[in-house]
Amino acid sequence: MVTETELIDIDKEEYDRNIQRKKVLCYKNDGNTVTCRYKKICPLEIISGNEKHRGFYLEIQNESIYNVWIEIEEVIFKFRTYCGFDTLEFLNEDLVYMDKSGFLKSLELCENNHRYIPRLYIEAVRALGHHELAEHYTEYSRVIKQEHKEAERKKELERIQKCMEIEKSRREMFERQLLEAENDIINRQTVKNIKMDNGNSLILELFKANGIKLPIRTKGWINDILANISFKCGSSITYSYYTRGSDSKVFHGYLCQLEDKIRKKHNVCTD
Repeated sequence: MVTETELIDIDKEEYDRNIQRKKVLCYKNDGNTVTCRYKKICPLEIISGNEKHRGFYLEIQNESIYNVWIEIEEVIFKFRTYCGFDTLEFLNEDLVYMDKSGFLKSLELCENNHRYIPRLYIEAVRALGHHELAEHYTEYSRVIKQEHKEAERKKELERIQKCMEIEKSRREMFERQLLEAENDIINRQTVKNIKMDNGNSLILELFKANGIKLPIRTKGWINDILANISFKCGSSITYSYYTRGSDSKVFHGYLCQLEDKIRKKHNVCTD
């Protein structure tokens, strides 16, 4: 069984012994502006023992982030970023060195496939002496970025529209449930105290919709204990509650107010 070497397990002493101070192209702290700085980086081929990695440098940013830099004609810039659990064997497969023509060809393919080109790569093109091509890619990336921004804006508008449609549908369902419950009360039919989408019970929402203010304790009782509204012998309004709670001393009075308000709202005379 072949044992793979994770980046967190590489020989740190060998890394420290072979660190070189190199001038590189990198981003400023704003993550957008490209500048030149000196970095302490180590030739990757020394760490991996693989000649294929000549031209690559390793930077241990911290225990989790390992940056690989590439040098093309003395221009050095960040090429890949790996995590500590990636292995040297994976890097052997993932990293393929490119000379200048290969690098420029890769950017051409990005453009052909309508993919974004990072500003760091554009400045690398400029540093390699291709100023007009760098300007071309700058304008290309500006257009791509604007297209991405517009696509995100459109996506956000679609998301908002969908949310509004869902809310409208939910509200229509809510209003329909209240109206059906009021019609059942008018017709002296049983109304089950089901839970609504907002977490409140149907009958509590009926009180709110008809402007009847309730004590906090009564609201809690309606939400948790009240089972349904019904009518004795099809006439006098009453209610049932779950045996997990006790009866309310005040609910019946509020219930009569609710029935009276609903009948008046719908112009139905009280018998």
